[in-house]
Amino acid sequence: MKTLKLREEMDEKYLWNLSEMYLSDEAWEDEYTKTIKELSNFVKYKGLLSQNGELLFKALKEKNRLEQIIGKLYVYAKLKFRQDMKNSFYLGLSNKADAINVNYLTIVSFFIPEIIGIGEEKINSFISSTESLKLYKHFFHNIFREIQHKLSHEKEELIAKVTELSNIPNRVFTIVNNVETKFELAKDKDGLDFEITHGNYLKIMESKDRILRKNVYNSYYNYFISRKETMAELYSGLIKKEFFFAKERKYSSSIEASLSENNIPIEVYDTLLNTVNSRLNLSQRFTIIRKKFLKLDVVKPYDVYLTLIENIDYKVTYEEAKDIILKSLSPMGDEYIGIVKTILNSNWIDVYENQNKMSGAFSWGSYGTPPYILMNYVDNLRSLFTLTHELGHSVHSYYSRNNQPFVYGHYTIFLAEVASTLHENLLIDYLLKTTEDSKFKKYVINYYLTNFYATFFRQTMFAEFEKEAHKLVETGTLINSEAFSSIYKGLIEKYFGLDFEIDDKVIYEWTRIPHFYRGFYVYQYATGFDSSVAIGKAILENKPNALEGYIEMLKSGSSDYSIPLLKKAGVDMTTSKPIEDALDVFEELLNKFEIN
Repeated sequence: MKTLKLREEMDEKYLWNLSEMYLSDEAWEDEYTKTIKELSNFVKYKGLLSQNGELLFKALKEKNRLEQIIGKLYVYAKLKFRQDMKNSFYLGLSNKADAINVNYLTIVSFFIPEIIGIGEEKINSFISSTESLKLYKHFFHNIFREIQHKLSHEKEELIAKVTELSNIPNRVFTIVNNVETKFELAKDKDGLDFEITHGNYLKIMESKDRILRKNVYNSYYNYFISRKETMAELYSGLIKKEFFFAKERKYSSSIEASLSENNIPIEVYDTLLNTVNSRLNLSQRFTIIRKKFLKLDVVKPYDVYLTLIENIDYKVTYEEAKDIILKSLSPMGDEYIGIVKTILNSNWIDVYENQNKMSGAFSWGSYGTPPYILMNYVDNLRSLFTLTHELGHSVHSYYSRNNQPFVYGHYTIFLAEVASTLHENLLIDYLLKTTEDSKFKKYVINYYLTNFYATFFRQTMFAEFEKEAHKLVETGTLINSEAFSSIYKGLIEKYFGLDFEIDDKVIYEWTRIPHFYRGFYVYQYATGFDSSVAIGKAILENKPNALEGYIEMLKSGSSDYSIPLLKKAGVDMTTSKPIEDALDVFEELLNKFEIN
């Protein structure tokens, strides 16, 4: 039985180098101590912002400087912790990062209420008379857009102080889901034991050994089911927190509060759910195809990751993956390719799994730092796609941070999944165009259909679950694990259809989904995916301004709202058209898969 390496046993060639943020932990501690002292000086601006435009600009500049430093402190500590979550020293750094972030939010809590108190008319006069403030026109517009949801200084300060407490459900879930996880060994058809981790779960679930898949599935879900009431309390606690803050800010619901942050109309969310629900025959048809190709009486939960094409064992090493990805991105032009090469060759990626490393994959950094990537790479097609996905995030971050000032140097969550899924679509296109092997082509189409299902249908199902789960709390309905599971069971029946067997474990899948702890996040995987389908199609067809408009969107950061920024790339998410077009692509590929 293979055991994961300790962090210190890993080859440094495949570890991220965080020294570009801080040369040492001691350097982090020094900046932390220095910043704590500087934070207390910011209160000198309290009550003075209305004096003149120059003073207001000076306060904004200082606020942004402090926020940038704290962002860097925060990301460094969290990345160090997530590379080995049983390292108590970095757990301590992570906790200190949480503390200084709360301290910052508390100290600057007077800032927005004071801006609101000055009034939009006077702020606009400051902007007109002070050249340096013109940069902040969109920043101020966004504040006054939400004016009815801003609180008094006293309330904003109180909310800032309880931020750390309100994040307890998320932090506890992270520990239960990562640090405390110990899955029982699972036997294969020959009686051999397999160790299960988050990192290898999906790989094992692609095994042709159905007995192994079943045993791994049972072991994996038994862990979460044994903690189902704990998970229900954590998740309902999170929902209650979100609803409390939403009501305090005079929103009608948590979903309105969440979407309003990025100026996304609720109709965008509802249009996604309604449009997908109108074509769930496609989702159910994919289950029927799976049943047919695998020659099953019924599709069980541990059959959904298995490739439908037999006798293809596609292995791709990390080094091979880098080469394939660069070739697949050739339609993006030399500048874009150069950025990808920089990310791949600068030790900004933590490649392989080690003991106690956080599961999954992500791209993360802060303004002025590299866009680091955490991977748990294994030599298969899934990891190839995960790597190019995270590279999409990192390129977006690279463009926005290098083309926008700090105030607009990030991009909204609504746009976050566009670049990443575009990378996946371009990889699919490359793989299909560069092989003559008909069986491999069918394998790739199968992979794309599976990935489409996971990114689009499954995330929409998750989004529907979130909406219904929040309704339970918002209407005062009794909350426990069975209430959540009842909602989840109904959605599985609807999305998977009659040819999928719902057992007594899969209805508890909600207990293990980390993204549920980022309220109303998952729908953006689906909206990002259908946006990327449209953008990728336009770029591959060399439509006028398609590439230029897309890169302009990436460079724009948050200098405008998400919907108009997407329009720069040729996509209008206020309509159902991008969703319908993506579903048409799925249907077309289903037809090709069945015919060939």
